[in-house]
Amino acid sequence: MPTLYTLGHSNHESATVLGLLRQHGVDLLVDVRTVPYSKRHPQFRKHALESACREAGIDYRWRGEQLGGIKRDSACRTFDEAAGRPGFVEALGELVTLARAQVPALMCAEKEPMACHRTALVCRHLAARPDARDLAIWHIRADGSLEDHRTFERRLVAEMGIDAQDLFAGDPVQDAYDALSVKMTGAR
Repeated sequence: MPTLYTLGHSNHESATVLGLLRQHGVDLLVDVRTVPYSKRHPQFRKHALESACREAGIDYRWRGEQLGGIKRDSACRTFDEAAGRPGFVEALGELVTLARAQVPALMCAEKEPMACHRTALVCRHLAARPDARDLAIWHIRADGSLEDHRTFERRLVAEMGIDAQDLFAGDPVQDAYDALSVKMTGAR
């Protein structure tokens, strides 16, 4: 079964992040930060991270232009608008293809998957693709433990206060993603 992981670099040292990747057999890091730069954590600037990955035997690709979140000066105000950007759907297809040949991990800055576009935007749309139905998505937690994407979605529904038992409501997972998008972007 093809597998894709996600993680946030948080305030870890680069050796810790690389250790988490190795612990789970990841051999390709796909950086989905819109701006691959960190003032507070220079070890996660694009060139430093790319070099550290190379030394660790892990491939590195930046896909923030296609899969990044919403910048303050962006024309996109919502995750739905971001999903309509040129290259977004093609980049999701590339992730599916990569997961069939390697073990990739999407990386952004936030350690909590619920606070990051890598789940609210990228994994939401990736998991809905027909060609990704057999793709296992796992979120690597800061302590190295894993949360599978379906468990994450159940937690999201609960956290967003969506009544999953309401027979007259829409899809509770999609409603939870919509609520999370509003919470994260402030846009309706």
